[in-house]
Amino acid sequence: MKVQRMGRTASTKVKSSGLLAGILAAAVALGGCSAMGTGTGIGTGTALSSSFLLSEDVREDIHKTEALLLDGQVLPMPLDEQIDAEDILAILDGKMYFNRKQGFYVAAIEGEEAGESSLSQLIGKQATVVSGNGRKALYSEGMSVFLYDIESRVSKEVPVVLEHTEGVDETPGRRLYESDVQFGDAEGRYVIVNKGMGEIDVTDTATDTVKTIRLKEFAGDSYGYAHNFKVVQNELYVPLAIGSGQLEDLYKVNLDSLKAEPVLVSADLYLGAYQPLADGKLLFAGQFSGEDGVFLYDPAIKYCTTLIGATDTDPYRHNYSFSLSPDEKHILIQNLVNEEVTIADLRDGKLENKRTVIKGYKLFALIWLLASWNPDSQSVNVKLAYEGGGSSIEKVEGIVKLSTSK
Repeated sequence: MKVQRMGRTASTKVKSSGLLAGILAAAVALGGCSAMGTGTGIGTGTALSSSFLLSEDVREDIHKTEALLLDGQVLPMPLDEQIDAEDILAILDGKMYFNRKQGFYVAAIEGEEAGESSLSQLIGKQATVVSGNGRKALYSEGMSVFLYDIESRVSKEVPVVLEHTEGVDETPGRRLYESDVQFGDAEGRYVIVNKGMGEIDVTDTATDTVKTIRLKEFAGDSYGYAHNFKVVQNELYVPLAIGSGQLEDLYKVNLDSLKAEPVLVSADLYLGAYQPLADGKLLFAGQFSGEDGVFLYDPAIKYCTTLIGATDTDPYRHNYSFSLSPDEKHILIQNLVNEEVTIADLRDGKLENKRTVIKGYKLFALIWLLASWNPDSQSVNVKLAYEGGGSSIEKVEGIVKLSTSK
């Protein structure tokens, strides 16, 4: 598949110092911050493991070279107790949704009610994930998946087809793990269950219709995949590695016909974070044609535009990641080399009004794992923005609210 390249936009080209580039390259080679899904080899229906963490020594060295900048409102944590990063599932509309040992909770972090007095238990089970709009949550019991409506506080079981599935472990007492269950969309309508061995169930909770996708039917016998599925306009997007060790292809499967077609397949593509857009284009981070950056691809004309990037040919290193607002008009871009986060408007295929909002802070994961956009798209909350730059990697000591306008 031939993809034409468009020239660079007016965005400033990033120049990383040799010291920082060397630091990050060494860390990635040792498993510090790996690209999506490079953890295992390719086999029959291999679910590739993922690591999105920067190692402690790399963060320390990067931190020492940068002056601290935090252009946003630091919000207090609602409890005196420390909360693990992985237990904070969403932060939006002035509330934080998180797990404790006793179950799934919500607490206010803004306004007069902010603080421990606002703490409320939603369910007595730990949730797996919260939808992007903050209205739905998922939790599991054994091999059963439940959809929880946060507003009405009502749960319902999600239909999943587990019987007689080839290669799927049906051992009594087996349970679904967090990585097995996710939402396919921000509204929480589509629930995706990875059953292993390349079989994925997609449940439309509006109709309780279940579709089973068998990846080997179009990927062959040698492939790998990551748990980074998305449903957009009734199509399931699946990043795949076919016959190689890299996640370099993106396919989509029509949920009515179950027919698959390539979205972006290229020999010089290494796909990281991605987001299909409402206009049919594809926003993605990774490597393409000798550059590492954030790109906008138009499949209708097979054109790829570099929004921001730097020359890099190391297939085990991604220098950039991003998080897109719900209205697709604003974007957070994380530069992993110099530990910098910028916010910009995305208009007509270009970045405008770009400004740095975080620099020199220890963001130990990729930005799309740290950011929760408010539904109005006017601000975004980022966890792990450590006030003063110091904390362990497991605990969250601060949340910063970033505005899309100055």
